[in-house]
Amino acid sequence: MKTQDTTETNRLASSPSPGGEGRGEGGLITPTTLTPQSASMGSRRFPIAGDTIAKATAELPDDQRASLRWFADHCRRQNLTVQEAAGLVIKPNGEPYSYDSLYAAFTGRRDHASMDNLSDAIAKFRRRIEESSPRTAGEFIETALTKKVWSYCRKAFDRHRVGFIFGPSQIGKTMALASYQAAHNHGETKLVRMPTRGSLSDFMNELAAINNISTQSKHADRRRRIIECFDEKTLLIVDECHQCMIGHYSERALASLEFVREIVDRRKCGAVLCGTDVFRDELVKSKVLRQLLLRGMPPLQLPVISTPSDLRAIAEAFELPEIVDKLITIEAPGSNGRMIKHTDNPAQLQKEINEKFGLGRWCAILQEAQDIAKERHKRNSWGYVIFAHTQFEAMGHFAGGEL
Repeated sequence: MKTQDTTETNRLASSPSPGGEGRGEGGLITPTTLTPQSASMGSRRFPIAGDTIAKATAELPDDQRASLRWFADHCRRQNLTVQEAAGLVIKPNGEPYSYDSLYAAFTGRRDHASMDNLSDAIAKFRRRIEESSPRTAGEFIETALTKKVWSYCRKAFDRHRVGFIFGPSQIGKTMALASYQAAHNHGETKLVRMPTRGSLSDFMNELAAINNISTQSKHADRRRRIIECFDEKTLLIVDECHQCMIGHYSERALASLEFVREIVDRRKCGAVLCGTDVFRDELVKSKVLRQLLLRGMPPLQLPVISTPSDLRAIAEAFELPEIVDKLITIEAPGSNGRMIKHTDNPAQLQKEINEKFGLGRWCAILQEAQDIAKERHKRNSWGYVIFAHTQFEAMGHFAGGEL
């Protein structure tokens, strides 16, 4: 890549605002928008468990099932009581639904023929929520990678099979999966992160939490109820599956992945298991899981480096102009607080960061640049990107190594 000799000087203010919270892998996800954390099981106020919702809606028409499952998940995430939830959906006569009416619908005690009005009311409420939600560059950026991941997830759902997504850390896998779950978040897609070390008990607790099942129940009962939360209209996505392969793991550590296979076999749902290339390599070696791999869909292997078109799309989402292939000089505070000149080439910096650290670091830098620009009521620019990069470098030096 050719570097021009032109030097552009941008004087930037001395201190940026703290980095924005809630960035997932790739720096592109705002969990409060796409993957909000469920309330702890000890403080949950929405009392209806996922297996009850699944049974109550299994035989409903597609639109009614989708509406009720979405609303139940919304109530769980927002930690609403049934009484509070009932007040959010309005009858054709302008009055809110009652506790009894909504509870009966959630638990399968309401006549299917009388569900049309409730389903329509929930659909209207959902549209209001989605239209009023603030939309930022961090929510979703359509790239070639996300298109591949979305297409693969849809195949796993349609075929009721287990699929595998492999790729290095920090290339945007989590962002793509979270955005898919958000777009199909009407009871269809359940996204869970494999806990550290991937023990079956911890994994079951994660599954119980997203399905509103008490983690205090007996193991056998909790296991049965988790399985019953799934059916042929659901897709289970498990991210960070390489956590099962950390250190000197034993075959017992792979029980969590075998539990996914059991759910798929018994409930005829689809599943996608995502992890780094460590997950791929160890999966092939395992005598236990080799059969899982052979019986699943052909894996999706994601590239190490983002394509130029994806990088352009990401830059545009952060309100940046076409990337500059020339030297830019800015002033930023040094470790002693004094302003120091920094010169860099944005095009070369983009290439270096993505090859060395991955898309996650690059997006974090772009987000930081956008935050700084907004704080100063300016348009984002490549000068602000260089400024933000100096802050990440300073953080690495402060930590005594390269971050």
